[in-house]
Amino acid sequence: MTTETGGKSSPNASPAATMSDVVGDRIRATRKRRGWSAQKLADQLAAAGAPELSMFVISNIESGRRKADGKRRREVSVDELFLIAYVLGVPPVHLLVPDEDSETPVEVAPGARVDGPNLMLRWIRGDQTLPGVDPRGFFAATLEHVQAPDGQQTLAEYTRNVLQNQAREIVGQLNAQTKELADQAAQRVSSLAERLDQAISSGATGEELQALLREVQKNE
Repeated sequence: MTTETGGKSSPNASPAATMSDVVGDRIRATRKRRGWSAQKLADQLAAAGAPELSMFVISNIESGRRKADGKRRREVSVDELFLIAYVLGVPPVHLLVPDEDSETPVEVAPGARVDGPNLMLRWIRGDQTLPGVDPRGFFAATLEHVQAPDGQQTLAEYTRNVLQNQAREIVGQLNAQTKELADQAAQRVSSLAERLDQAISSGATGEELQALLREVQKNE
């Protein structure tokens, strides 16, 4: 696994959680913290107008009930997420961010993982983009929904990301130029060595060899 923050996963990557896994775990932890059983949560959801979210459904959401291929039998819809957050009395983001002690990466797209609860929270809040995402579009969208002083912090984060991207481009260009100069120098050294070998083989005098060196230096 490339453990860059939010990087691509490799064939040897450790198993990742899905967003429905995260939400299911957080629902279970939140209701237990309130002292509610799965049946109590189901009763509250029924009272809120969602009788279809029975105790059996809640248990499936929380556990995932994996099929033979390892996929969850029961995902969580956006509507269900917000309704459950409302009934539990917590902000929706609370159910979207893994427990702070979690070390399991979360796959947010095929092959794209978010490593760590803190990054997940910052990404959801619009405070930090992920690798492979254009920071200009990301922070422009974030700024549509924030006000000062949060907007100033977002602008600062946007500036930092843009500068980092520009720095990476400059370093890449310098590395390419350095390699090109090194290749040219190697070619000149090889050419000089070949000419010296030829001059020595033909019986050139010391003065003729010095003249050859001066000619090479003049052309540098």
